[in-house]
Amino acid sequence: MDWHWANNGDLFLIDSTADERTRASQGIARLRTAGEKGETTGRRLNEAIEKGCLPWKVVESLSSWCNTDESYKPGLEPAQAVSRAFFNERVLPRLTKFRGDGVTKTIALQRFAEFAEKAGIFADRTLVQEQSGPQSVVQTAIRTTVQTSPPITYKRRPVSDYSSLVHSYSDKDLASPSRSTVPLLAYWSEIEERLPDFAAALGFELSAPELCGFEYTVPVQEGKGNDSHTDLMLLLRSQSIAIEAKYTEQPYEVVRDWLGLSPSRNRVSVLTGWLSLINRATGAALEVADVLDFTYQLVHRVASACEPGKQAQAMVYQCFDPTEKQLDDYYRQLSRLSRLIDRPEHLSFFLFAVNLQKNSEYLRLQDAWAVGNRDLSFELRQGLVSRSLLDFGIPTVRRT
Repeated sequence: MDWHWANNGDLFLIDSTADERTRASQGIARLRTAGEKGETTGRRLNEAIEKGCLPWKVVESLSSWCNTDESYKPGLEPAQAVSRAFFNERVLPRLTKFRGDGVTKTIALQRFAEFAEKAGIFADRTLVQEQSGPQSVVQTAIRTTVQTSPPITYKRRPVSDYSSLVHSYSDKDLASPSRSTVPLLAYWSEIEERLPDFAAALGFELSAPELCGFEYTVPVQEGKGNDSHTDLMLLLRSQSIAIEAKYTEQPYEVVRDWLGLSPSRNRVSVLTGWLSLINRATGAALEVADVLDFTYQLVHRVASACEPGKQAQAMVYQCFDPTEKQLDDYYRQLSRLSRLIDRPEHLSFFLFAVNLQKNSEYLRLQDAWAVGNRDLSFELRQGLVSRSLLDFGIPTVRRT
């Protein structure tokens, strides 16, 4: 099932399959036989499915049943079955107090955020899709909001505004003014104003954005490994645009080095999974041997752009204050991969170069970093939220 998590903790049902609803209903029916409290929770779960809204209190109740014992144990397996049907085969962690575990609302929300990220329930790109059948007033309201102001997420979790987005990043992410995250967040601080010019520079027609996803996560498709975290994913009605910020970073390792001299079966599986995403979206036939000399990060970022299943995808390197050598190196990588895939109607590649105009506060923080201050996250957050760090020149665009 696909859910949208609102700021108050409630979940709104966006989409579900017949199988998911059947399994959920079967689990709920069995839960309702587990005593009076099981009947109450089951009834509320049925109401949630009918109305398309799962209140936070009901989420808490279901989590208690998913982690119960003793006299409530008959409801354990049915509750877990409901959770798996609701949340992509994941069982809720405990979100309420239990014996020595003094769970506060803050702790519960943090636990659920971690659970939700792994379960992939924040499918915000589905918020503007048409649905069949009756719609709740809440669902209609969400859809209207999205059409006028695109939702912003951090690691697929909705954030309410730009300040909340900036504060979602860790101190490590924002420790240095030289991190590409800083100019990226500064550039996109006014998303609605930036999007039309950005789309026009790339030659795209801008439809109503479904999602502006910062640190957009896509899990490995085969094997075991870390999620890919795209700096910014723009999801339009028929197109996905992956944006990777480049500033002072050194070159990343190529696939050949990432695999090593004796590639493990798992790493080969992980790489094959990324390539399968690209191949399905573009009709290409990439194999492991084809990409050995490409940057591994580029491969899984392109795969992430292909994950939402849009008609067309784009990979954009947004380069801040790039040198000519950096631009040449990036262009060489992108153009080689573009020629190898050779599906420009499905997948396009761009260099989007922007010069920085550094304000006095940013220059001061650069000096502080140079003399050894290794945590400037507080000052950088303040500067980002107040929009006092950087201004930007007119971008130059190169399509491969």
